[in-house]
Amino acid sequence: MDRKFGAEGLIAYQTRVEELFKTKVITKAKYKKLLMPESEIGDGFIERDLRDSQYIAKKAKEILFTIAKAVVSTSGQITDRLREDWGLINVMKEMNLPKYRALGLTEMEERKYGQKVEVIKDWTKRNDHRHHAMDALTVAFTKHSYIQYLNYLNARKNEKHKLHGNIIGIETKETEIKMDDNGDKKRVFKQPIPNFRQVAKEHLEQVIISHKAKNKVVSKGKNKVAGKQTVQQTLTPRGQLHKETVYGRYQYYEQKEVKITASFDKETAQKVSNPLFKKLLLERLEANNNDPKKAFAGKNTLGKLPIYLDESKTTTLPEIVKIVWLEEDFSIRKDITPDNFKDEKTIDKVLDQGVKRLLKARLNAYGGDAKKAFSDLEKNPIWLNKEKGISIKRVTISGVKMPKPCISKRITLEN
Repeated sequence: MDRKFGAEGLIAYQTRVEELFKTKVITKAKYKKLLMPESEIGDGFIERDLRDSQYIAKKAKEILFTIAKAVVSTSGQITDRLREDWGLINVMKEMNLPKYRALGLTEMEERKYGQKVEVIKDWTKRNDHRHHAMDALTVAFTKHSYIQYLNYLNARKNEKHKLHGNIIGIETKETEIKMDDNGDKKRVFKQPIPNFRQVAKEHLEQVIISHKAKNKVVSKGKNKVAGKQTVQQTLTPRGQLHKETVYGRYQYYEQKEVKITASFDKETAQKVSNPLFKKLLLERLEANNNDPKKAFAGKNTLGKLPIYLDESKTTTLPEIVKIVWLEEDFSIRKDITPDNFKDEKTIDKVLDQGVKRLLKARLNAYGGDAKKAFSDLEKNPIWLNKEKGISIKRVTISGVKMPKPCISKRITLEN
């Protein structure tokens, strides 16, 4: 580190590590490892990690060949280049900037032409798990030709000769010249789809990070009593640190019948379930500059100016049509207990219709007494399939419409 960042950089690094240890953000073991000189680390650890990575990549490729005809492996440098060319490099920073600004963890940075930009202090993409989704998105749009082109340039970067004909073809088709932030010309790969950066950001913002709950109830430990040879076995309770939040997101269809009036706009017309009705209604709106008052009110109401469904003008479009649209909701998992399912109203939130009927039948069998119906399910199970021994203990129910994001604290346990 001294060679790379200089004496001042080394002192700043040591100060940060000291501060993290004093505030108990890192353990003593990690504190020692972070300050360990390079001479004491040795090459064995790095070499072992490299061999492990190589084996994992080889095994992953072997597994993928069972479901795909062609599998191409490449280095992370190509993914980094594409992510930068496509403008994805700062997406994670932009998504996190409001949160870090509120915490006072941003600063103003001056760029080449005196422009000042707000940036996050000591930012790393690993602060947000969604960077895995961004990397996966980059890989999904990577073509064989990109890899071939970059490998060719890398292999011959010190040679002075003309490009191969095939490489020129890839360069012409897949790349373009653009100006970078410093005003210099740079050859970059073209966007795989229009507005790729904006589309990727919209989808990344909708990603919900979920951490699998641990099933371990207690941790076993050993307690040595001073002055005695006996070792006492101890059990440390474990459990959730905060109330459970959203488990998943799903969509479902809603429908209703609406009358075609002056409020029947283009957005409503797009939801009409009958394709022919939808087409004709959109045409009427378009002919009136998408103004529903002009299209379906006054002298243009369907009663006075009907829309015919056939050339003989014998059948008209009805004034009341059915519209269908997708609604979004969030689901969570709940144990079947008297507190969670007190009556039929709470059972109606269960998503699986078959399970919902079984729970209602159980509740009715006990005269609506939830305590009797849903207590001690080990001795008195609710069978989903009795022959196979499958009983119901937990169910998925609909949750809140707008869940609030939960900021969890990372806890490090020292052995």
